[in-house]
Amino acid sequence: VGSEMCIRDRPRSGLQALVNPLVKSQGHRDRISGLLLMPGGVLLSSSTDGTIKQWDLATLALQQTLTAAWSVTAIARDLTGSLLVSGGTTGQVELWDWQEQRVIYQGQPQAERITGLAVAVDAPWVVSSSNTPMIQVWDGRDGTPVQALTGHLANITTLATSATGAYLASGDRDGLVKLWQLPNGERLQTLAKHQAAITAIAFSPTETWVATGDEAGQVMMWELLTGERWDNLPHPWSITAIVAPSPTVLLVASQAETLRCWELGQDSGTSAIC
Repeated sequence: VGSEMCIRDRPRSGLQALVNPLVKSQGHRDRISGLLLMPGGVLLSSSTDGTIKQWDLATLALQQTLTAAWSVTAIARDLTGSLLVSGGTTGQVELWDWQEQRVIYQGQPQAERITGLAVAVDAPWVVSSSNTPMIQVWDGRDGTPVQALTGHLANITTLATSATGAYLASGDRDGLVKLWQLPNGERLQTLAKHQAAITAIAFSPTETWVATGDEAGQVMMWELLTGERWDNLPHPWSITAIVAPSPTVLLVASQAETLRCWELGQDSGTSAIC
């Protein structure tokens, strides 16, 4: 990202119109817990109201609603978008065949609520965290434990993988974000600027930057390779989910049950990312 790149809030942009359907008649009735981009211009949103909703990003139309057996606290997908993973307050994890809209595997319940999910690249591995300091890697086909990633001292609150699945980011209650290489599990670096628990993480589609959000309403932008922080984007409510539809757009969901759109551009008079 060059020194001329900047970020601005676009309250009247087309993507900002997602605020209305997500929180009104067809939308969620409780906190948005996850945002996920699927192939074909589809956005998935999960909520503690126990639903996963599918939206058409082009028309902003609600396409369908799936109902889970518990409050959904995290969602993730594989690179192709054919496999969806969801977790909830009961510690249960489900694997869905997204094309057929059916559950194909239900994992053994973990001791705590699921706080983060990810799918590793080039392997049928699912990565999960459940309100402990450890990240668990397991075989998505049969639930066999594969590896445990350690390094956090506080409980892990969220996980995210990059577009190719080569990088994993984990956030904890102490406000620390750790970056890992997948599938070998090598810890690369620690990002440490937040003053509150990390609640959401998103990578850019080009794997050049990562955005991290916390329960105090702060979203921080980081350069992936160097760990340099670009900017701090304040929000009035705790951040619940972040997604990057493109290298120049960031969608942020908050405890207010709304989405806010931030757009990277080269216009003057905006906060610089440098």
